[in-house]
Amino acid sequence: MIQRARITHKMRMHELFASTDPAVLESVLDDKAETGTFQRGDIIADDRSSSGTLAFILTGNAIKRRIANDLCAVRIGEGSIFGMEAMFSTGSNAANVLIATRDTSVLFLTKAGVLQLLQDDPNFAMRVIRMLSDRVITLEQRVTTYTGGNAQNRLARYLNNAFGENMTFELDCSMQQIATMLDISRPSLYRAFSCLQEDGVIRREGKIIYLISRELLMQCISKDQIQKGEVL
Repeated sequence: MIQRARITHKMRMHELFASTDPAVLESVLDDKAETGTFQRGDIIADDRSSSGTLAFILTGNAIKRRIANDLCAVRIGEGSIFGMEAMFSTGSNAANVLIATRDTSVLFLTKAGVLQLLQDDPNFAMRVIRMLSDRVITLEQRVTTYTGGNAQNRLARYLNNAFGENMTFELDCSMQQIATMLDISRPSLYRAFSCLQEDGVIRREGKIIYLISRELLMQCISKDQIQKGEVL
């Protein structure tokens, strides 16, 4: 039997389950959920074969990436979820795969369990709608980021997203994969990296990228927006 109290506590730390009655969560854990453990490199789930479950990482870390083109992976950790979009999709799934990067334990909620939560907790339903809506907006922003402006503008936007609040990050994919993502040639990508380094925006050491000046990085992005008439 799943250790309900411990898992319920972890689930309620995620915004999706934060205000759900613990008793409701425990009733779902009784017969509509199971746990699994995975080692580094193991496939935890993928949209094509696991579209009937919602994966919730209890401990450990994983990367989420596309199966078809293997573009840059997104690292996710304890308390993250995977599979909500595919669970309710009636079309072709995006075919993302979740791979453990260390010893990882995962809770799998069945579709029946998620449907029970939607029925028993209207606030849970609203949080699911809000989460999916936010992801649609994020995807729209990424389309703009990766398809607008010249090579240097696109790279600046990509780096700004990758840095977040940090001053450094490690590339999880090849230069060719980044070029494909940004819809530019690899030589153009190398020139864009060189320009940003020469301008004192970043420093690159292999796969490690250091942010030297966030102000200059934002100027690269704003310059493209001014050219488009998006800002005054």
